[in-house]
Amino acid sequence: MTAHTRIQTIVGHTLASVCLLTLSSACSKEEPSAPSGDRNLPPVVESIPDFSLSVGDTLSFLTVASDPEGKPLTYRLVVAHSPGSGSARASVDPDSGEFIFVAQKTDRPFRWVGIFVADPEGEESYADFYVAVDHP
Repeated sequence: MTAHTRIQTIVGHTLASVCLLTLSSACSKEEPSAPSGDRNLPPVVESIPDFSLSVGDTLSFLTVASDPEGKPLTYRLVVAHSPGSGSARASVDPDSGEFIFVAQKTDRPFRWVGIFVADPEGEESYADFYVAVDHP
């Protein structure tokens, strides 16, 4: 089952995801096979495109993921930092996967972001992307 990604900035630009990315906990890009017996497969996470924002823009979207066995998923955020660049304005809801980022002039021009998705047994996959912030 594949869901559609809802990605938009609050300032009204609409973007779309272009492909499905599946990663096992070993970070391979193999598609999972159908469940067999008691084998637990990692979640499937739809890829997320890169974004370009202006200072003051807010990026908000719902991370699209599913578990092959239909189990509930949790989400966590990893953001690359550099000294003096905060990321308190970036967050992901651990239950819904909603990502929110507010671009400010203190942000560095490019930022790597990873959204990791896990099932209750600890199998984990992720989708990563870059956020570029244009400084006036």
